[in-house]
Amino acid sequence: MTSLRRPAGRARALALWGALGVGCEGTPASTPLEFDAVLAADDTAYAAPRPLPDGALVLRDATPPLEDVTVLSELGVPCARGGIAGAICAPNGTTPVGGARVRVETLDCAGDRVRVEAYTDSRGRFELRGIAAGEVRVDVTTGNFAASAEVQVRAGGTVLLAGGDGKLCFSPTSVAIAALTGAYDRIEDNLAQLGFAADIYCGAAGAYRPARTLLQDVDALARYRLLFVNCGTGVNLRTDNFENTQIIEHLRSFVRAGGSVYASDLAADFVEQAWPGWVDFELRPAANSEGYTASPCCVCAAPNCDASCVEQTGQTGPRCPQRNELPAECRSPALPVVGRGRVSPAGTLTQGRVVDPELIAALGFEDLPIRFNAPGWIQIAGVSAGTRVLVEGDGRPLMVLFEPEPGGGRVAFTSFHNEAQGDAAIDAILESLILRL
Repeated sequence: MTSLRRPAGRARALALWGALGVGCEGTPASTPLEFDAVLAADDTAYAAPRPLPDGALVLRDATPPLEDVTVLSELGVPCARGGIAGAICAPNGTTPVGGARVRVETLDCAGDRVRVEAYTDSRGRFELRGIAAGEVRVDVTTGNFAASAEVQVRAGGTVLLAGGDGKLCFSPTSVAIAALTGAYDRIEDNLAQLGFAADIYCGAAGAYRPARTLLQDVDALARYRLLFVNCGTGVNLRTDNFENTQIIEHLRSFVRAGGSVYASDLAADFVEQAWPGWVDFELRPAANSEGYTASPCCVCAAPNCDASCVEQTGQTGPRCPQRNELPAECRSPALPVVGRGRVSPAGTLTQGRVVDPELIAALGFEDLPIRFNAPGWIQIAGVSAGTRVLVEGDGRPLMVLFEPEPGGGRVAFTSFHNEAQGDAAIDAILESLILRL
């Protein structure tokens, strides 16, 4: 066996991302994907060439990384290594994805398979070093989202993703997404801003049968991986109807199988009814919202509703893409629960603070001004030991995340939402939360 020692203090090549044209234009809600400088990966971990003839050994007493040392096999073949760098984007090509895990499987100098991984920063940037020369697959994951790219690594340098432009963006259809419309929120707007495709179901009070139809069909719900429930849903889970028991069990099964659920403000009832104990909400049932059995027409799911329960009234507006079939008796605007949060008619601005370290790293900021512009918003009194507080303000949790069962999906709740905010930071944190589900 032999080893070759190169002179100490050799120059390290710098690759200036601006000169290479890596990155993409930023949006008002996002930090532009810009790179500063990255060291070339010619001085990091080693990988053995494959295949080797019988009897060829790799130097095992030189544990990488070794500064200024190149290890040769018995046949004098150098352990070639290089690096990969790039930026991870949302489908819109402009929003950086911070906190995503980037992984490559490679070989070390001993010929053993190893995994090299890193997490993207707030600009979506990453660098992996010590990768065996040759073609490798780069896998990117965050929550339920995944993307991959093949990269040809060359020895002694850093190559960029995606044919040289350095960007790898998630596909608009990489995850199947369903969103239930509400009365006071539009999380579907954030999904559209990110470039993700989503199936929209009417879910607001007075036009919620499509939402019930989805939730009462366990197979239809299972086709999705993410479910978003906007504030102001008309799906009342508190009445003594068997259909509600079905929905609650379907939601639990959905998350148990790896799906994730997001709910905001007045949709807190979804979280409390399906996963009690994880979050302690300060809410009370609205008038006529529990302790009675609702009319079959108000809880039936298409196409199994009796003909007397179907009334074609046409479109209900931009928040409801389907025709509204609810009869007049089911179109009451009453919400299932109300909160105890009180604000002036002009709205109250709360100085929120991001407290989750991973979210801070992904966002690149901590301060978060939040506007509550209506009375009765849902406050959180406390959370269980297994619930992560992501954002807090005025001494209360304002955004939380939990995993009801190990290995399953996640459930997220926010007391605030994008409606009436008009602030880029709110869009940024909601979009970051979407990408963690």
